[in-house]
Amino acid sequence: MAKDVGNDKLLGANSWSLLSADGWNKVTGTFIRKWMSLEDDVLLLTDISITGDFWQRDKEEVNDAKITLDFIVQLPQVIIKENALKELIIEIDKWFSEPREMGIELSNVCYQSFQITFGMKDEFICSQINLSVQFDILKNIE
Repeated sequence: MAKDVGNDKLLGANSWSLLSADGWNKVTGTFIRKWMSLEDDVLLLTDISITGDFWQRDKEEVNDAKITLDFIVQLPQVIIKENALKELIIEIDKWFSEPREMGIELSNVCYQSFQITFGMKDEFICSQINLSVQFDILKNIE
């Protein structure tokens, strides 16, 4: 039987978000529960939402269109390995000083796969301001 870490305490205050460089796409999450697996991995039950904005698709002219919500994907039961999350934070810090292609598999448990990847586009400046990573709360999940 898996044992709970932190008395099965809800981690609802620990929310995070990643925004795309253009600000049109966003991944947000809330940590719900933290426990230790039988393999001694610390796992985090996470509610993840992926949203994206785009020009109004029913407008023929871009000048007439406004940017509006285009899609929402809700994943209420993603299990993330805490060690993989810490690795992602380290890789993001490195990415700020040396942007490159990178990806981290955060789940790979309970028949799930959830990977976050970063890359570069010539039309965007690679910087902390443009990426808008808000990971301070993740550094305090222990």
